[in-house]
Amino acid sequence: MSSANTQRSNRHGIGSRLTRILLAVAAAATSAAALAQAADPWPSRPVRIVVPYVAGAMGDMIARRLTEGLRQELGQPVLVENRPGAGGNIGTRAVEQASPDGYTLLVAATNNFTINQFLYKDLGFDPLQRLEPVTVLVDVPSVIFVPAALPVTAFTDFVSWARANPGKVNYGSPGSGTTPHLSAEAINQAFSLGMTHVPYKGAS
Repeated sequence: MSSANTQRSNRHGIGSRLTRILLAVAAAATSAAALAQAADPWPSRPVRIVVPYVAGAMGDMIARRLTEGLRQELGQPVLVENRPGAGGNIGTRAVEQASPDGYTLLVAATNNFTINQFLYKDLGFDPLQRLEPVTVLVDVPSVIFVPAALPVTAFTDFVSWARANPGKVNYGSPGSGTTPHLSAEAINQAFSLGMTHVPYKGAS
């Protein structure tokens, strides 16, 4: 297989994983060729990682953990900048508009690449065209939690209880259009539970 075909296959593989995996790192339209042509070896100055979520959210914690190893590996400061808002669009757009020099990276969730473009009328850019996926960082499962006082010890128990209490079940998520929201809504519709969505401004 040629190098070009290998790159296309890898890119398609990353794309398929982004539909189900929480986090990927993306560089603002940066290619290895562009970095190789740079006058100074990379990195010759601090690297910025933009997190489009609030401090304490899953993406934020992962990014900060990532910086610990990157600082030692790169020999340069690696800074985390939280730019929350609009379902992650504000931070994502900031990286898209940054200079494509490899010094501005994005830690983002599935919705920033595959969901938001269908929820918002105009993002102002195509994340799949303007951002280059680098690697998958972590796969985080969605988990349902209920108050300990409820008579629920299994998923089937939850479905039965929710059906027996129509209109009384609320579920929270880190925001409209996020993977937890859509996962819960899929369950809501599949089992006709009549749950009410309560979106929050982040997971923390």
